[in-house]
Amino acid sequence: MKSTLMLIVCLFLIKTNCYSQQTTNELENINKERIISISFFSGGGKWSGTTKLKITADSVIFYSVKHKLKSKDWETRSIKEKTIYKTWIAITNNVDLNIFKNLKDGENRNQLDLPDTGITVQTSEKTYSHIIDESNYESIKALMVTLENEIKRFG
Repeated sequence: MKSTLMLIVCLFLIKTNCYSQQTTNELENINKERIISISFFSGGGKWSGTTKLKITADSVIFYSVKHKLKSKDWETRSIKEKTIYKTWIAITNNVDLNIFKNLKDGENRNQLDLPDTGITVQTSEKTYSHIIDESNYESIKALMVTLENEIKRFG
């Protein structure tokens, strides 16, 4: 009888500990800052045009305005498609929010009539926006390369 009682107490303690650990893990996941969207912008300057890319878990939106070389016309493209799950995972895995939170903005070159490149990461907690140039590119190179490849896909 004593051993049966000890067994019941041990099982109760194990079950309680597992439940406590599971609850702690669930709370950590709830409190974790989640990435909702990542946006890329390049534009400004007299003839540079504009390129925008916004990626969420559900959709990819690409927008481009380019100056045609041999005329005074502008070419506009807009594409929206469903996000490929592997692409979303690859992109979000390349975002280190701690680096992004502390990233210093690059130089704004619009006043020099040159294009700027910017990245915005919207999370469940806050939105982080930065101008990207050679001074901070290396800090987020993996993300930039992934986004640049995604832009190339749209031609």
